[in-house]
Amino acid sequence: MNIVDRADREGRSIVLVTTAPEPGDTEPPPLRLMSAAEARERVRGLVPSPWQTRRAAALDKLLASPVLRGKPPGAVIWLSDGIEEGQPSLSNSDLTAAGMAQSLMPLGGVTLMV
Repeated sequence: MNIVDRADREGRSIVLVTTAPEPGDTEPPPLRLMSAAEARERVRGLVPSPWQTRRAAALDKLLASPVLRGKPPGAVIWLSDGIEEGQPSLSNSDLTAAGMAQSLMPLGGVTLMV
């Protein structure tokens, strides 16, 4: 089942978090709630990047984001390349797959898709 289509059917908003900047940008775009239709267009425009991800920065940004503050827990769908990283996070989060999943749990149930 397509993740964005499911959110659309359920009337859910989406926050799309990337771990690498878009070509030509120095940082990933700011976090914001978007409709499924808008998320679908953003997803279609994503391309794999041949440089190291910034999972620690993405995690810190997501956990500190005012966009989700006060919102009920949702569903976290983490699409991963399966490569473990060990860089430190400002929130001192463990950035192994298990550690990342644990850090994301306050935002809702976590599904890891490799």
